[in-house]
Amino acid sequence: MRADDGIEAPPALKEKLRKLGLIRRDDLLLHLPARYENETVLTEIAFAPLGAPAQVEVSVLDVSVQFRPRRQLVVHTADSSGELVLRFLNFYVSQTRQFEQARDRKKKMRVFGEVRAGFFGPEMVHPRYRALTGEEALPCSLTPVYPTTAGISQAMLRGLIGNALREADLSDCVDFGGETSRLPTFSEALRFLHAPPPGGR
Repeated sequence: MRADDGIEAPPALKEKLRKLGLIRRDDLLLHLPARYENETVLTEIAFAPLGAPAQVEVSVLDVSVQFRPRRQLVVHTADSSGELVLRFLNFYVSQTRQFEQARDRKKKMRVFGEVRAGFFGPEMVHPRYRALTGEEALPCSLTPVYPTTAGISQAMLRGLIGNALREADLSDCVDFGGETSRLPTFSEALRFLHAPPPGGR
């Protein structure tokens, strides 16, 4: 690990990273997740537990901007087991178009969020979502959620940390693991912490 390797980023982003104590590339390696989300499995809407996060794969049925009790984007979706409402209290016009395009082009969407009981049945408020371009494999590891600050998204942090892990030379680190030990090497432990498999084994 070379302590003098700075993070390559625009000045404004560097200043935000500095607030997190992230100055060198090695700082990114040691910026560990606060928790994890499980996007390695899909759950049918009918079996998604209330009050818990779940990932579903749905088709968009209807998209509307409603004004009561407040302005909000409401998206009705469904899979083969039932229907799910996606609700956005703060949204952009571009988001509305994304859902309209998915509906018109009959694209499936992968949605992750906490399921709760709504007026029309199960719903998610401000879930994470993306349109699928075809059959896409699920991730093989849990999704890390890092400590962050205003102006730095989880996707941005994951990208920076992923790049740092790929570029890092950890060969000069002292290891207590290895072939003759049951302990993992430092490199193995670090990569495990950033991307553990489901079940944490």
